[in-house]
Amino acid sequence: MKFSHVLLLFFVFLLNGIFSLPAKNKLYVTEMQISKNDSLFKINYLYNSLAQKVLETKTFQQNNSWQNLAQTEWFYDDTFVTKQLIRSWQDNEWKITQSIEYSSSANTHTQIFAIYTGLDKREVRKLHKVYLANNHFVTSTYLNVQSNWKLGSESHTYLTNSVVDSSIISVFDQDTLVQKQKFVYSYYPDGRLHNHMNQKLSESGDWVNENKTTWSYNPLRPDLISSQKRYKWQVSNNIWIQDAKTTYEYDSSENKTEEIFWYWNTVSWFPVLRYTYALDESGSLQKMLTTVPIYRDWRNFASVIYTASADSLTQSIEAVYDFWGGKTGQLIQTDIAFRFNNELIIEKAKVITLKYEPYIDSAITEKSTLNSLLVVYPNPTSGILYIQNFNTSFSQWEILTLRGEVIRKSHFSSLSAALDIADLPTGMYLLRVLSGKELRSIKIVKR
Repeated sequence: MKFSHVLLLFFVFLLNGIFSLPAKNKLYVTEMQISKNDSLFKINYLYNSLAQKVLETKTFQQNNSWQNLAQTEWFYDDTFVTKQLIRSWQDNEWKITQSIEYSSSANTHTQIFAIYTGLDKREVRKLHKVYLANNHFVTSTYLNVQSNWKLGSESHTYLTNSVVDSSIISVFDQDTLVQKQKFVYSYYPDGRLHNHMNQKLSESGDWVNENKTTWSYNPLRPDLISSQKRYKWQVSNNIWIQDAKTTYEYDSSENKTEEIFWYWNTVSWFPVLRYTYALDESGSLQKMLTTVPIYRDWRNFASVIYTASADSLTQSIEAVYDFWGGKTGQLIQTDIAFRFNNELIIEKAKVITLKYEPYIDSAITEKSTLNSLLVVYPNPTSGILYIQNFNTSFSQWEILTLRGEVIRKSHFSSLSAALDIADLPTGMYLLRVLSGKELRSIKIVKR
């Protein structure tokens, strides 16, 4: 296991407040289209009565039609995820390929990752987090080696006043320690992050400096970062030397308008890349322009343009060349940052289109005489119909016309199912679900 796979430090605060949409009132992404390379992908989303994402279905366009590709389903116990199933479209049906199961107690959290070959399930990885006394928690990763859990990595994190003080990460290979690193954090008296230092355990057992990052803040607006500077340890002289930095500018509303990346070249700083942000009156991003220094001047290279519809139900994001030497307006594939509901996402693409709908709890809930709860949503639907049977599995479902003609059916034991009825004509249908000896019928509407 590589150490880079164990720790991923991604400073989200560099992007927060920039990649946002116009204000929305309970609007959720129901469809996303992504153009990358020479392919077009579409992802549709369904939400339950608590507005939690329960189903993600990914398709791709081929010969002007959408072909199924992958599907992810989430299960919840109130607000906590208990299971995640990942399926792929094989032999004209959805087949489970991976799963993640979550369990929690007062002081522990566990995730177990499994892969499927047909109906055979094999657990391959386990993540276990234990909260100990004195602001200390341990996160361990195990790999399944010949049906035995072998420790792959272990992280000890220590907190002071509810913030991370230090973290020690050990990486193992077949029970043998192969690498150990320590991360130490320091803060200003008011709690702002000041310094982050990385050290590596040497073969002699001593902690050796590797690199560190320091944060500086605007003296007039202390909540805003003015620069972030990285140093590397020079072993020969036993000193820290400057390596790279990022500087930030803001407008009067404290929205970030510019960031410049620099590198240190022995005696002075040289600029490498600049991002400038154009915002509308509400502070939402309209354009991110990338410029590069050429002939001692900033030259336009590429732009990511954010466009929202008048009703805020659609947002289009496209990356284009803005090249001073040519190719202006031509699509370019790059990392595009955007907000998916309340989550920051970065996706490599040329064009991304997001479609939103106001959340409406359209589920039909029916409680049987056997105390089994059946939930069907969204209803009406234009594509996917999701059915979930709590407490007991159902063994069969059917979709019928109002004349009683069966047009879709399936036989399998499950607590849930996603029915794709996008190709059915608009109108009213009957859904019948068999659970044990109990047959229940619900009217559904295809719009």
